[in-house]
Amino acid sequence: IEIALKRFKDFLHDTPEYNKFEKKIMPEQITKDMVEAYTEYLQTRSFGEGAKSIYARFKKVVRYAIEHDIMVKNPCTGIIIKADDQILRKEVLSLEEIQQLITTHYERENSNVRRAFIFCLYCGLRFCDVKDLTFANVDFANNLLKFEQNKTKGHSANSGVIIPLNDGLLK
Repeated sequence: IEIALKRFKDFLHDTPEYNKFEKKIMPEQITKDMVEAYTEYLQTRSFGEGAKSIYARFKKVVRYAIEHDIMVKNPCTGIIIKADDQILRKEVLSLEEIQQLITTHYERENSNVRRAFIFCLYCGLRFCDVKDLTFANVDFANNLLKFEQNKTKGHSANSGVIIPLNDGLLK
């Protein structure tokens, strides 16, 4: 919610039409046009789920204000931010960058941490997931790694992960 408040303050400051409200704004001064401009502003400052998530927090505050008679009318009604939930944009290291990381050594490096890091490079696993792996997670007969993501464990039915392993990763 603090992020949503900060972005709204930034929006008021950066938008000539609304910067007169930068120091003080009354709830009834938040209009539908202002919220539409705010959502457009969010989409220029963050992408995908970021803008959608911040706007969802903003709407939560507005709903709270309405429920507690601070605001009479919901200026967010009918205004949505669409994020393409099917597209997951992540930066991917090039083969040269991966090779450079693999060949980099440092004084007193831990060989187990190094192997885990290289494993993560090839599989895309988070450290919190790889540190909990045991041999029980490996299906050697089918060359698969099976585990439940720590990030979503207990919160999502989709927390299970199956990763095919090549000979190098199995080793």
